[in-house]
Amino acid sequence: MILKPVRIRKKNVGKFCRTFSISHKWGLLLFKFIREYRPRTCLELGTALGISTAYIASACEINKRGKVITIEGSKSLMFKALENLRAIELNKRVKPINGQFDDVL
Repeated sequence: MILKPVRIRKKNVGKFCRTFSISHKWGLLLFKFIREYRPRTCLELGTALGISTAYIASACEINKRGKVITIEGSKSLMFKALENLRAIELNKRVKPINGQFDDVL
């Protein structure tokens, strides 16, 4: 058996967050939108690190209603997002789904 070398990719979380997460300005707009319209269910496609999920879930928490269904294709990103949401006690407002959009929608 021939083993091929494996290349491990490491990513800087701060750089990833700046590149792929919602900005504070857009997060506040999303938060205000959820506060105003008070939806029962929000669907988020692409959780990444859970930043926008936190804006949505915090608005739902203040509204005392609503939940976020969030879909992420990467298990490692989903794990990190849930870790972040648990740290700020918003995980009870979030239903995470790990999988490809075509498979889970």
